[in-house]
Amino acid sequence: YKTTTAMGETGYLKLSGKIIMRISTHTETGVPIYLKTADYNVLSGSTWHVRSEKTEPVFPDGEMIWQVFGKERGNSSLTVSKWMGRDGQGLLALPEGAKRIENMDVAGLEKSGLGAVRIDEGPDLLNYAVFYEENFRYESPPETRDIIVPEFERKVIEKIVEDHDLKGFNDLDSVMRIEKFFSLFKYSLNLKSDSKNISVLEEFLTDTKSGHCEYFATATVL
Repeated sequence: YKTTTAMGETGYLKLSGKIIMRISTHTETGVPIYLKTADYNVLSGSTWHVRSEKTEPVFPDGEMIWQVFGKERGNSSLTVSKWMGRDGQGLLALPEGAKRIENMDVAGLEKSGLGAVRIDEGPDLLNYAVFYEENFRYESPPETRDIIVPEFERKVIEKIVEDHDLKGFNDLDSVMRIEKFFSLFKYSLNLKSDSKNISVLEEFLTDTKSGHCEYFATATVL
């Protein structure tokens, strides 16, 4: 379920004007910057994939209490109201460091090694409290395969690095050069692609030099 996502999908969501969830906090720390539904770790063309689909069930730790990651409660909390659709299935939106979910009346949960949590069956409109700890991480540690540049993108990446002298004397110098390179690009949600023979990422890097967060993050990492 949601094992792939196309580059640009986030932009379409931003332009839609839809209210996809409401968040209220229980502490003075404010709303976390990021709420995550899923991680993707393999880029192929213009689509991100989940390399491993292994999941494991999560069993309730009391009435409507689910200990999804780690132990204990966590020192911060928030409430999420999210429309799941008429079948009551889907992925939860969780803050970084999520540990426990309370007041969630669903038939069952399952979680992946990358930190995605899926509902098997629940209400159309789901309300739940999430307890989390900012410095707690529950994703699997990085592997060697996580730093492989996709073959389809390798040539254009290497050419840009060489043409713009992006490889620095050390890691910090390289990061600063890459940051300067992308400072000339523009942020935009209005994406129109006319190229059929190159990837979305190559078009962003060599032609349009305009895109939103997915494009900047993907290109920077590669």
